[in-house]
Amino acid sequence: MPAEPVPFDEHHIDLVLDYDFEYFLKLDFEENQYSQHQIDEVYTAYHATIDKLKKKLKDNKKQFLLFLDGQVRLMFAGNFLPSHFRFDAFTREASIIDFEATGENWAYFELWKKYKRRERTRKKAWEVIVKFGAVLAYILSFIKLMELLQK
Repeated sequence: MPAEPVPFDEHHIDLVLDYDFEYFLKLDFEENQYSQHQIDEVYTAYHATIDKLKKKLKDNKKQFLLFLDGQVRLMFAGNFLPSHFRFDAFTREASIIDFEATGENWAYFELWKKYKRRERTRKKAWEVIVKFGAVLAYILSFIKLMELLQK
């Protein structure tokens, strides 16, 4: 029976944002003992793709970020990210077959993570501001009520 796919909801997005792709990549390199040429192929593809993606980002930022989100969702739905980060029990023992594609996926993920972290930080900051404003409103209302009662 095939495994149920892990949903890519806000909880999982938050979880994946804290993972370091390179750390798990190095773990995979150590466990599977790839040749130096294969490892270099991953890093070369990563650097080439990240440069290419940064150029595309400048052309149309909003649409490109939506495209990146779609790419990362595809990596997640295709079980690449769950198996790479080892929180999918069914594909934990997967090894790299296409080293160039792994470097490209790493670049997509890192750029996506950079912008998603900014978005998460803005949301958390806004929540703090709103909560602080609510507390301040209660305090000011209480002070005003006390002034009215003292008259």
